[in-house]
Amino acid sequence: MSCWNKQELENMLEDVVNELNLSEGMIEKHGPLGTAPAELVRIVLDRKDSEIRALKQGFKANELILILGGIIIGVASVATAIYKLL
Repeated sequence: MSCWNKQELENMLEDVVNELNLSEGMIEKHGPLGTAPAELVRIVLDRKDSEIRALKQGFKANELILILGGIIIGVASVATAIYKLL
């Protein structure tokens, strides 16, 4: 059995929802009567997970671009050296 009563648990859940710093659009869509707090927390966490995945994929894409750029520069340098030898 928990040490908290129902009202205290509801207040804690409301505090968690308040800490989410929802945008105006999210507040309009999931206002006080629109979405249960626990579901709202899950929605926000899922959205953050997708943003993190997108950022990680973006970083991977940027790393690939840097690697390819290095290869292109290396090939260009070799081509220039060969051209000078001819």
